[in-house]
Amino acid sequence: VEMSGYVADSRMQVLCMLMEKVIKLDANLSRDFIDEAYRSRDEEMGELNNEVLALDLFMNLMFTYIHGETHVLEEYNHDKAVPVVDCFMKIFSTHVLPTFNIVHTQFLYLYLASLSPTICSRFLLENWRIFSNPNTPSILRQTAMAYIASFLSRASFAPVNLVMTYLDRITSWAMSYIRSRETQASGMDFMYTDLNHHGPFYSACQAIFYVFAFRHTELTTSETRMKTLQGMSWQSLITSHLNPLRVCLPGVVRNFSAIARGYQLAYCTSIIQRNSRINLPVVGSLSQASSKGKPLLLDCFFPFDPYLLEETKDYVGQIYRPYTGEIIADSDEEESSDDESEEDEVDTPDSGLGRKRRERMDSYRSSISSCGRTKRDSVGCLNDLLMQDLVPASPGFA
Repeated sequence: VEMSGYVADSRMQVLCMLMEKVIKLDANLSRDFIDEAYRSRDEEMGELNNEVLALDLFMNLMFTYIHGETHVLEEYNHDKAVPVVDCFMKIFSTHVLPTFNIVHTQFLYLYLASLSPTICSRFLLENWRIFSNPNTPSILRQTAMAYIASFLSRASFAPVNLVMTYLDRITSWAMSYIRSRETQASGMDFMYTDLNHHGPFYSACQAIFYVFAFRHTELTTSETRMKTLQGMSWQSLITSHLNPLRVCLPGVVRNFSAIARGYQLAYCTSIIQRNSRINLPVVGSLSQASSKGKPLLLDCFFPFDPYLLEETKDYVGQIYRPYTGEIIADSDEEESSDDESEEDEVDTPDSGLGRKRRERMDSYRSSISSCGRTKRDSVGCLNDLLMQDLVPASPGFA
């Protein structure tokens, strides 16, 4: 790192080498492993696992480097920061975005983006550029959208106007996608959910549901924003022939359904019930279902899930937004759907007003591994991950 300061044109090569090493170390340490390492240390009063300690020290080195290369006398300096920001953005596209199963490396970008609104906008635009390019591989487009959704949800410094801008942008893209394929929809019904062909579309829909579930309190505080949200026509999105509610993760769908119904922005219950029925074994050439009658689901990848490393958590704690809303469980949805099933069958909106608010759980300690790492995660572990925020697994995320 010090060499890059006095060897001309070596910054990019040095940072690439360092990021490759931290990514390799990060990818080999799952959330389960790190959580167990800290638990074992606390229970046995022993030393921390060497790999976890090494990752923590490596992350501290990188955070310190970013701070030193972007500040003058403890104040952010744009001119000084430009070269290192350029390098990190290139590395994101070439090294970070294509790498699966990393847990902490991406928080370097959350910290970097927190230093300046310009960097924040640039990070989001870079991911949007990747997502909106039809020539980009589908898996990278889906991953880029996951970064946008997770960033907008978790970055405490992301202003609500920015969140609203991207919700509108993503929704407009999704609606255009539907319209462009309406002529191809003849002969296909709501049972046709082809993740291979429409993966980017489904990832965009899940991003909308996820971000709104996280930020709905701020997004609905003014009449102007409510009118903007109503103009996004989410009801048309969820009732489209591509049936996004069947492919998006169940935890995301449940929480979005309950919250959006309360604001009269979308009514998902009848569609969710219909999807539950068609998930039974079916016969038909257009049904993209597995041997057990279950449709393919989007990968459960939220890049900015809670940060676990104790020594470097201070870099993240002040810029990170924990989930503070209610957790909607299956039983809650079933109880509410029983009361409104008759109205839902004829697609009559129910405002959801006057219904008793569900009580939040006071204590919960989740040892669930990060999304995308187990088969259980792939069918929706969002509720478990959000519960980590209500009572954090480690200090600093209250």
